[in-house]
Amino acid sequence: MRKSVTTLLKRTAEPLHWRGSVLLAFFFALQFLLPINSPAQWQRIYAEATNGVGIGGETNIPCVYFLNLPGPPRIGFTYSGGHTFDDGLRKTTDGGFTWFKVPLLGVPMDFAFKDSLTGWVSRDLIPTAKTTDGGLSWTGNNGPEWVGGGGIYFDSLSDGLFTGNNPDSGCLFSWDEGETWVRQKDFGSDGFGNGFAFVNNDSGILTNDARTSKLYDPTWWYRTTDAGHHWQTLYIDSPCYQPVGIWGTSTYVACTIYGTILRSTDNGDTWDSIAALPVPNPIGKQWGSTADGGPSSGCIEGDSADLYTVTGDGCYHSTDLGMTWNFLCGQPSIYMLHGRFYAKDRRVYIQTITMDSSSAQAIFDGSSTASIWYLNLDSMQYFPTGIALPSGAKGTTVIPGASVT
Repeated sequence: MRKSVTTLLKRTAEPLHWRGSVLLAFFFALQFLLPINSPAQWQRIYAEATNGVGIGGETNIPCVYFLNLPGPPRIGFTYSGGHTFDDGLRKTTDGGFTWFKVPLLGVPMDFAFKDSLTGWVSRDLIPTAKTTDGGLSWTGNNGPEWVGGGGIYFDSLSDGLFTGNNPDSGCLFSWDEGETWVRQKDFGSDGFGNGFAFVNNDSGILTNDARTSKLYDPTWWYRTTDAGHHWQTLYIDSPCYQPVGIWGTSTYVACTIYGTILRSTDNGDTWDSIAALPVPNPIGKQWGSTADGGPSSGCIEGDSADLYTVTGDGCYHSTDLGMTWNFLCGQPSIYMLHGRFYAKDRRVYIQTITMDSSSAQAIFDGSSTASIWYLNLDSMQYFPTGIALPSGAKGTTVIPGASVT
């Protein structure tokens, strides 16, 4: 036994074989070649220069939407502000990597589908449109002039089609798939909202984002427990653009435009403030800047396993229903608010805008680029800090489809 130990010690003292030396040198070199924090695999899958058209000069991408079909996201829609008012809708059938033009008048703000063929789009300040062929063609409905502008939701139990709308028209509901519309009287004479979220076919909420002249006025939320036939007022004065309901539970999670995470676990009876995200800009500032980011989007997407939200700094991810959040790095763009992003399972799609000058007026005069970014968390190496670019620059010249490193 003593002899074998002595022999082993002698062998370890001998010079390494040349192959072992090369291997050690390779690993040693990697310490200098690889960054301490691995890069996230964000891909810019859509990018187009804007030209200042759209309602109110909105040249951003107000929503990214995919049909809730089995498997990963495949069929979806978005809007490009870089086109004329009747030429901005885009559709994808491959998860967002290629897009083609679909004729539609107006700016789409939100989508709702009954099945793979029948759906509706809420448009900014003009009536809701309907499709029966999976979004290849759309027809305007016989609703009043101010039907569109807010969130839209279809309830499969009651066949109710609900729109959030704006303070001029209130919330308008349809019980015949959008052929006729009635004002939801439970909201009062000027009640309105934007984001619908349901936890089952009966129970849902409607939040108010207050991105109007009423920014500092009370912005009540509403709740239904009978599939949208009646609604109760929730006296919550925090503006929220789009909450999320955890299906099959009694839990809602919302992110206010101030970056506060609110959660209810009793079907909306009570709400707790459980987290706060960094919101660098002053409250009420709508556009981000290259220096200090922007406010919260007021949107939250996901499910019980993975929740996501976006601020002017970047995208955040939670795996404990909003209690704690990890930063998924910022993208090389400026965030444009007032837009719904999309997330399913471990895949995230968010929209940004890059201004070609330091002035916010660039958003309106056409010197900006709207983009959609895609991230598959299962194919990334997570890191807790900001995005790493070799040049240290913002990387605004990244081409669509290229990985951001």
